[in-house]
Amino acid sequence: MQQFHNLQRLQDAAADNIGGDFGDLNPADKRQKKAIFLLWSAKSALFKATVKLQAETQPLRASKDLGKRIGTQQEEKIYAAIKRRKNGVVKAIKTFCKQRKAFLTVYAPAEPAFPNNQDLEYKDFMKMSLTNPFWNDMYLCLSQEPWSVDPVVQTGIHAILGLEQLLEELQQLRYYLRRSLSWAVKHLNKLKDFMNRNMKEDTSLDTTPNALYGKMNIPGVQNQPGGSFLLLGGDLFMEQLQHKQLMLSWNNTINLMMDKQMIA
Repeated sequence: MQQFHNLQRLQDAAADNIGGDFGDLNPADKRQKKAIFLLWSAKSALFKATVKLQAETQPLRASKDLGKRIGTQQEEKIYAAIKRRKNGVVKAIKTFCKQRKAFLTVYAPAEPAFPNNQDLEYKDFMKMSLTNPFWNDMYLCLSQEPWSVDPVVQTGIHAILGLEQLLEELQQLRYYLRRSLSWAVKHLNKLKDFMNRNMKEDTSLDTTPNALYGKMNIPGVQNQPGGSFLLLGGDLFMEQLQHKQLMLSWNNTINLMMDKQMIA
């Protein structure tokens, strides 16, 4: 039994030396993983900084998109906040560039010369959005898979995603178009029906002119038989005319969509 316990202690000690996986047995792997961790940590800090900057500058971007000014005082507050953060951001940029260069120099000697691995400048960093490809590999920043390191593959992925989004939007557009046309035809038929019933002075329509015109006191209409129906007929005619003009205004757009094969 004592021999068994001794063997167990030896196995526990060996497991502690091995670490999380058997790759840790190699000292070179340990150094590489440490370099990876330092680089990942530096990029995480940089990402945190850009998230804060994006939050600070959101009102400026929103006002630009809407074409409205946000006010001098608010602008001054935003620029003051950016200025306060500048030193911390510059430090995070330098730390990241240093760790990336150190890692690539040892483990990927050919890559430091790549355009996307050049030192990042503060002015360029300030222009980067959260959707910039630079952040795509945030949590797997050292993956060597093509989707992570090959710009051509990344461009292809973005193109496929963009195409899928386009097809989805076209489908949504067709859906809205069908709904709009269905409503337009239904409304036009409803107007025609009301006009026909109005010409026949359908008494079931009495509530409609009463609600629209109330107790009329218009010369030539008040005492004229069917006077309220004359007013209602005129309004229905104008409504029908405007509705037809609306439908005709859609014609060029629909024809263009058919020419572009956006709809069948």
